Amino acid sequence: LESLANLEFEFDPSYEELILNSVSVVRKGKVIPKLKDAEIRILQRETELDALIFDGSMSANIFLEDVRVGDLVDYEYTVVGRNPVFAGRDFGTASLEYSVPVARIHLRLLHPMDKALQWASRPKSTKPSTSTVDGQQVLVWDLRDVPALNVDSDSPGWYDPYASADWSEYPNWADVVNWALPLYSVPKPNVELQEAIDEIKAGHADAASRAQAALNYVQSEIRYMAVSLGAGSHAPNAPEVVLKRRFGDCKDKTLLLLTMLRQLGIDANPALVNTSMRRGLRDRLASPGVFDHVLVQARVNGQTYWLDPTRMPQKGQLADIHQPDFDLALPLRSGSKGLVAMGDPAARVARKEVSVQIDARAGFDQAVEFTVSTTTKGAYAEHARADLADTGSDEMQRSFLKFYAGYYPGIQVLKPIEIEDPENRNEVRVTEHYEIDEYASWSEEKQRFIAPVKVPDLNEYLRSDASPVRNAPLRLDYPQNIHLTTRILLPVVFSIKASTERVDDPAFSLVRSIQPKGKVLTIVDEWTSKADEISAADTPRYLKNLRAARELVGYELYWSKESASPKTPAADAVTWPKVLCSLGFAWLCP
Repeated sequence: LESLANLEFEFDPSYEELILNSVSVVRKGKVIPKLKDAEIRILQRETELDALIFDGSMSANIFLEDVRVGDLVDYEYTVVGRNPVFAGRDFGTASLEYSVPVARIHLRLLHPMDKALQWASRPKSTKPSTSTVDGQQVLVWDLRDVPALNVDSDSPGWYDPYASADWSEYPNWADVVNWALPLYSVPKPNVELQEAIDEIKAGHADAASRAQAALNYVQSEIRYMAVSLGAGSHAPNAPEVVLKRRFGDCKDKTLLLLTMLRQLGIDANPALVNTSMRRGLRDRLASPGVFDHVLVQARVNGQTYWLDPTRMPQKGQLADIHQPDFDLALPLRSGSKGLVAMGDPAARVARKEVSVQIDARAGFDQAVEFTVSTTTKGAYAEHARADLADTGSDEMQRSFLKFYAGYYPGIQVLKPIEIEDPENRNEVRVTEHYEIDEYASWSEEKQRFIAPVKVPDLNEYLRSDASPVRNAPLRLDYPQNIHLTTRILLPVVFSIKASTERVDDPAFSLVRSIQPKGKVLTIVDEWTSKADEISAADTPRYLKNLRAARELVGYELYWSKESASPKTPAADAVTWPKVLCSLGFAWLCP
């Protein structure tokens, strides 16, 4: 009843007019008019204000009275107007399938015969009837008893199996480029901007450092906020306006950065992308409506860089910063004819190097020092920097402590967290110092003491909530690389066999190496992602291999009461038996 009785009609008052034609309730075959007596509330929507996007859209809301179970709510409305930024050219898409069953979907598209129109149905089996009426081309999609289609929510953004109809007056991508190019015409810098450009020239001798300095200027000096009213949905504001406001959206920041780069002698142009649809752009008709973001494509010393001025300030050298990869982009430059690949994802790997030291030299029955040093690079470093800016070091410490407490209940902070964030490198190093009481425990079930060697920082990558029964591909994080080194300082020399084992899957690989040396046991784990999605058919195999990877990293030291006492006062006063290693476990044998 709630969805039936509360009606909402969205429109942009800067260029659209909303006409409510009729609203009725049909009850047992009788039509009851509701529009005349309805109270219409005009509300400011701004549904994306949390994302700092202000688009000025409005909604007309009608809260119908006396709507009962079994009623049919029937309404008609018209929206008149076009966004002036498109200069009278039309494009759009309409859904022909939903996640709920629909008795009938009727779509009628009228278009002047003297204007070229591209149209497509997805899937292609959903074809319209075509006719000509009074000089208009008429396309009609009429579907009845359309069943619900429910798609796994963790599927990739490019995967869209829902039937739809698309149309566009843009014949190809080159035509979209020609439409967009005038919007990003680079102006002459005003005095304030020229001063910033001159300062960069004076302080940086080479093109790469100048490009990085210009990017950092826009990221640091201009906060993100989108005021996308009317034509502002696609047209950027002039750089001098953006500088005065000190805020802007992706379009504003892109034009500002372009202006600076061109003045610095760097070849650069805008590029349109879709951050969720990504490579799904290949299946869409050419139009401005398929893009949701714009960034900068720059060429420096023969190398192509994709620069996003909306990101938080990116530290380090130009070659070290994280470059976004949305699979495909439409470069806005003269002669550009189509979508281009954004490059090799392997060159944009997010890397994390974790070094864990477990100091049990005093014996496993004593408090164990647990030290974690994490170095993040690329996208991981920028995420760490953003988290630190949002929460502060104290909250970060609490968050990390809570994370490790899920694995080691007796853990407590030994001394404050240490953070290193060098200006000249895009990497962040965080060092944590903990103490774990009762590291080893007695197992009544197994009748032995157990000292687990856990890998919390790796386990997060070896888990999946996905079901093996799916109807859509599974989205994966890619490209990523995790290198984890765990060093256990033992109370005595153990006899452990060195080994190397691996789990390989088309989507990931895990290599584990056991390296004993004297009183030090070193375990090295290397996890690498190899794909950003897997098919529904391959998901069971992927989950099976993930389970094998989790089993591979399970490792324990354990011993019986007869072998050694858990209350030993000093490790060097104990005669420790040999330790053997097999299948990820280590035994103390009498």
